[in-house]
Amino acid sequence: METVHYKIYQLDRSKPFGKEYVFTNSQAWIENNKNVNLDDYEFVYESTIEVNDYERTDIVLDNIYTKLNFNKPDDYHCHSLSVSDIIAIVSENETIFYFVDSMGYKTVARMTIYNWV
Repeated sequence: METVHYKIYQLDRSKPFGKEYVFTNSQAWIENNKNVNLDDYEFVYESTIEVNDYERTDIVLDNIYTKLNFNKPDDYHCHSLSVSDIIAIVSENETIFYFVDSMGYKTVARMTIYNWV
């Protein structure tokens, strides 16, 4: 087994952009020429999850999704993980950000301004 460290970011709905794009899929963002910008998000949760060694990333992301939507930890006080949220998989060498889409996940790149990959 391997322990995966992850962080959750959700659009900041106190900002106009967050109100407009919360729960909006990547296709709408792309059609409106919008990129993921961490300044529009707020960090809301951090934890770990045990996964099988060498498990595919999409399965790890699905396990996190299931944990936060169907087996909510007592310390998770945010809305259910949903479209437009970001899951960051954190390792010693890098952090990879994934946009929760209507079907699956999309990788986003860079540290402050994210472009679709």
